[in-house]
Amino acid sequence: MSKTITQRVIFPGATAKAVYGVYMSSKKHAEATGAPAELSRAVGDKFTAHNKHIKGRNLAVQANKMVVQTWRAKGWDRAHGDSVLTLRFADTDEGCELEMVHACVPDEATADLKKGWNKMYWSPFKKYLKKNAS
Repeated sequence: MSKTITQRVIFPGATAKAVYGVYMSSKKHAEATGAPAELSRAVGDKFTAHNKHIKGRNLAVQANKMVVQTWRAKGWDRAHGDSVLTLRFADTDEGCELEMVHACVPDEATADLKKGWNKMYWSPFKKYLKKNAS
């Protein structure tokens, strides 16, 4: 069986362009998370993150608005297919609102990923964006 994780995150004072830029830039992604990442903005291209612990492929990319990727963590049972990650970025009065839907997540990975998205991505991204605000 698999689960779906949904999260809504506000990045105070940040723009959708800035948050999208951190997620989709190999250099900024790595600086924000503290782990090597290789990303591309082209549909069909592969990516890795967290020192190749995460891998996948871009299914759809709309600059500063949306990213859809296959997504798989190292150690997941090979019998379980890739999950699908959808990120939507929007400017609001509060800052950038990010809506995440992470579908087809293995049951045994769901609890860790729910916490992990905040610990490994959203909190470090907020710190990075605050430090690098221009």
